[in-house]
Amino acid sequence: MSFSEKQLEDLSKRIEQVTEEKQNLRQQITQLQEEYRVAQDNRDYARENYQEKVKELKSKTLLTTVLREKLYSEEMDIKKL
Repeated sequence: MSFSEKQLEDLSKRIEQVTEEKQNLRQQITQLQEEYRVAQDNRDYARENYQEKVKELKSKTLLTTVLREKLYSEEMDIKKL
């Protein structure tokens, strides 16, 4: 086997290795992109759920505050009841 044949064989093997590495990297990228999409969906769901809970708590807090203010107001004075 001549030197150039050996070089050609080595380069062919290297091309094969690089092609395989490239395919593996593409598969990893695809998997990471899917995981990223799922993570974004989970984040969006958590954010929406959090915002709903905050609204719910604000309305409960507001209602409690209004009722407490009414309870101690002249309108609800025990003497008048």
